[in-house]
Amino acid sequence: MQSPLSQQPPEKVRDLSRAFLRARLAEYFHAEAPTEIVTEDYSLWRCAETGLEFCDPPLPGNIAFYEWVSSFASYYPGFRWEYGEVARMLRAKNSSTPDYKVLDVGCGKGDFLRTLDFLPAGTNLRSI
Repeated sequence: MQSPLSQQPPEKVRDLSRAFLRARLAEYFHAEAPTEIVTEDYSLWRCAETGLEFCDPPLPGNIAFYEWVSSFASYYPGFRWEYGEVARMLRAKNSSTPDYKVLDVGCGKGDFLRTLDFLPAGTNLRSI
C-alpha cells in the first residue's frame, strides 16, 4: 500500500466492511441503503507525510451507488461549507506567488473549483 501523495509508508486506520459502509450511508441519508451500492470491503489509510486519508482499493462508486446517492437533494448542493474554508485558507496565504496546487477529487460539477477563481494565473488546479 502506498499513499498517493508520499513515498513514506501509510498508516492503516481501520477496515471498512461493506455492511459497515452501508450502515453509515443509511444513517447519513436516513434511508435504507441497497445491498448493491457497496460491493467491496475497503481499508482506510492515512498518509504519514500529509495526513490525507484514502481507501484501498481505490475504486469509484458503481452505477447503483451514484443512482442512489444522487436521488438525495443534499448530495449535490451548489455550495458546501468546506469550499469557503479552503478559499479562506488560500486567501490567507501570500497570493503574489502562484505556488498553490489544488486537487479536487470527486469533483462532481466543478462547483468547488469555481469558488477559487480569485487565485492567480499559474495556479495548478486539477479535478479528478
